[in-house]
Amino acid sequence: YGSIAIIPIQTTDEIIGTLQINTVNTNTFTPEIIAAFEGICLHIGNSIMRKTAEESLQKSEKDLKIAMRIAKIVNWEYDIENDLFTFNDLYYELLNTTVEQMGGYTMSSEKYASQFVHPNYRNNISNSIKNAKEAYDETYFSKFNIDLICADGVNKYIEGELHVIKNVQGKTIKTYGKLQDI
Repeated sequence: YGSIAIIPIQTTDEIIGTLQINTVNTNTFTPEIIAAFEGICLHIGNSIMRKTAEESLQKSEKDLKIAMRIAKIVNWEYDIENDLFTFNDLYYELLNTTVEQMGGYTMSSEKYASQFVHPNYRNNISNSIKNAKEAYDETYFSKFNIDLICADGVNKYIEGELHVIKNVQGKTIKTYGKLQDI
């Protein structure tokens, strides 16, 4: 070869490979051309690292979903200002239903209580929301037990936990938590 350029493929702080460019011509690789290839290789390196991080995150999410399914634990969020619970596929799986059957991932507290909470426990939902709204401490949480009536009529005894999220004025704006089929 008349000219050979070996350019490091790197992220901002780590070399993860090299790119070798060969040509039969001599003196082909000027400092400007080398700088252009270095810029390209930096983009390649960052793209590889981003893809690796995405794959790792997807694997972690899959592993977490498997662990949650085994432990019969689901998570949820509740937007106080808009009176909307947000659920996910695992949550609906716990309730023996699907997102398609429920018409989406969000539901008002009234609809949730009337559709899934045993009548003896419906006040627990409104009391939990009330207590969360009135909580002064951003580390506030509560534990509770409720009976849920699944979409197919099966009753499940559930242990739950509720935490709060406050805005900068200290007002509770959201709650989140977990339920576990015990």
